[in-house]
Amino acid sequence: MIESMVKKLNVMGIALDYYPMRESLLLIEKFFKDSAMNIVRLVNMEQMVMAGSDDAVREALENTELPVIADRAIFEAAGVEVPVRLGETSHTDFFTEFMRRIYRANRSVYLIGDSRDSLDAFQNYLKEEYKHLNVIGATVVGENDVEMEKVVNDINIVLPDVVMSILPSPQQDYFLNRHFRQIYAKVWLGLSDDRRIAKKSGKIRRFWREHIESRLFHIHVNRFYEQFRDGESSFAPGTDDTKER
Repeated sequence: MIESMVKKLNVMGIALDYYPMRESLLLIEKFFKDSAMNIVRLVNMEQMVMAGSDDAVREALENTELPVIADRAIFEAAGVEVPVRLGETSHTDFFTEFMRRIYRANRSVYLIGDSRDSLDAFQNYLKEEYKHLNVIGATVVGENDVEMEKVVNDINIVLPDVVMSILPSPQQDYFLNRHFRQIYAKVWLGLSDDRRIAKKSGKIRRFWREHIESRLFHIHVNRFYEQFRDGESSFAPGTDDTKER
């Protein structure tokens, strides 16, 4: 059973499920058979920090069927042993496997982003790496409800298998919380604005950047628990909220 392999992570009162790579890919196949859309997204340190103070980000994260943990610091903060596979590229490994599967099955893909420049850059990356990927639409998402509803309508006209989002948080979270029930697709793949998927940088520079970000994240987590002990934080660190939609 896939469910038996899930690990419950809790960081700063934010509850997340974690599945190993093999089980994650099996879940993806199951999602494509479901009638309702399932949310898959990369979860990084920046989003976790936002979720500590933004209810919309917290809600969207906890309503994610398949969170893909992008940073080992999240495991460390949850007090969970870091999986052997989880290194600098574990979530890029997942992205590669996900893309390989939808590419082979000729799954249709709809792309959304927060600006034309970022969307064009991502489309160029996909054309270079997956030149026969079945992209059936792409659009920029505005921040007001009218523009968001137009994007939902555009998606539902073409009925894609996958909505691939490079919307950053919290914009992605606001969009999902308001409109995910209205979207007729099988899988939402939230890549956010993760630099490590579509941009290539030197390994040494990337190592030091992620090392610094990890240190800052641990400082933030420690500060949160200190505030909780002092009664200043509204989120209980051990909360295991029931996911509702």
